[in-house]
Amino acid sequence: MINFRLKEVLALKGITAYRIASMANLSVPTAYRLARASTLRRLDMGTLERLCDALDVEPGELLQRVPKKSSKK
Repeated sequence: MINFRLKEVLALKGITAYRIASMANLSVPTAYRLARASTLRRLDMGTLERLCDALDVEPGELLQRVPKKSSKK
């Protein structure tokens, strides 16, 4: 599973979802949806790039891989 850490990064930088919408050229509803999400089914690479540029972060700071728990046989 991949965790989406936008909410955490916004909080660390003191930026609201409304503000990131204008900074990253996103619609306000999209920015709020992304800011509330802890996991996503998909994320457009252009959107990820705009978020990274606006926040001055690398993609790895917004995305975190959580390994699946393996079942022992």
